[in-house]
Amino acid sequence: MALFNQSLVAVSAAVGEIADSAGASADSEQLNRSWKSLKAAYEHFNNRANWDFLRVEAAPSGVIAPYTLGGVSASANQTSAIVPGGHGIRVDDYVSGTPFVVGTRASATAASSIGLTVGITQNIGTGVQGFTITVLRDLYDLPSDFKAEYSVRLLGSQRVLRSTRQRQLGRARASEQDTASPVIYDDFLVGAKGKMRLARIPAATDTMLFRYYRRMAVPSASGATEALDIPQDYELYLIAWAKWHYLTDKANAKADQAQVWIALANEGIKTMLADQTRRPDEDLMIIPGASYGDSTLNTMDAITWDYV
Repeated sequence: MALFNQSLVAVSAAVGEIADSAGASADSEQLNRSWKSLKAAYEHFNNRANWDFLRVEAAPSGVIAPYTLGGVSASANQTSAIVPGGHGIRVDDYVSGTPFVVGTRASATAASSIGLTVGITQNIGTGVQGFTITVLRDLYDLPSDFKAEYSVRLLGSQRVLRSTRQRQLGRARASEQDTASPVIYDDFLVGAKGKMRLARIPAATDTMLFRYYRRMAVPSASGATEALDIPQDYELYLIAWAKWHYLTDKANAKADQAQVWIALANEGIKTMLADQTRRPDEDLMIIPGASYGDSTLNTMDAITWDYV
């Protein structure tokens, strides 16, 4: 597999080159248009594949075990509660206990209070009541530049988590609030919340290592000085696609030239996709005699079958 050297071409230089395809590199309005075409090129390339050169390892993050919290108070039918300072509750944590409907989550948090997705039940008596709650966390934040997951593992228990779909979890007989050592994760709420779910809810504290494909960083302005977010070998194809978009957007000012650029860009994308298959990254089989010290690579003896 080739080693990727990142592009050294500044965004501003690329924008000027795109505008120059129509002889308009000195026109501020056309520079702004070419910047928009470069943004469109990034969006197109982002959607073509999970590129190998965009693989990232996030910093290890904590997995939180269930904990109890005393000194909580609220009134019946309220969608908020008073909690002690330093409570540690995050938005979307499950909160359970006598006054809560099963499945209640924290909808908002502050220094000494939380919002609730479901109101406090009526059976706690009149006036403000005090009680103890249990906090469980199954949803964990994904990085802001996340595009697709690559692998998830727990470093403490040395367990590799497997991906599943929410429909499978929804059909399981077990409660979604059961706790155990997680064995699977799902991305049902990635779009809505930017979070992934561990199942079952972690019963003990651990550390999660998350590897993923990030999105290409889209330039924020036509005069941006950062380099293009693409390897040097591929920068030509990104700029070529942007030139096609720019020239076409100028009402076919140079239609023949635009077709040359889109042909180059499309051939370049094929090259990029072919580069990713030279050393396949996924082993979709059992590999006889190649355990690499880990029986889970070529056997099924380490699979936990009772995950639902």
